[in-house]
Amino acid sequence: MRGFIAQDKSTVDHYFIGNSRDITREKLQEEFPEERAQKDPLTGLSSFSRFRENVEKILIGGYGPRHAVLYTDFEKFKRINAKYGYRVGDQILRQFSEYVVSALESI
Repeated sequence: MRGFIAQDKSTVDHYFIGNSRDITREKLQEEFPEERAQKDPLTGLSSFSRFRENVEKILIGGYGPRHAVLYTDFEKFKRINAKYGYRVGDQILRQFSEYVVSALESI
């Protein structure tokens, strides 16, 4: 949080003027760096590097016919964040990932 304290000269009131941002995601990444390398802190899904490792294992290791690869990329997702804010964008990503996991688990 950054800001400064201002005083209303006509009264004894003081005001804090500033801005802040949510740093929860960054703090979680600092606290759990190994887990961060494995999972996306927002969705809990595999990170892209972990995803690549798993695909490579499946392709090279021949783990059988019951594997599928699902990779999604939300093109122009920045527009959602810009228009509705990161909170809404994060909520959409979490809900989408929960839906996909639920759908795949039911197969």
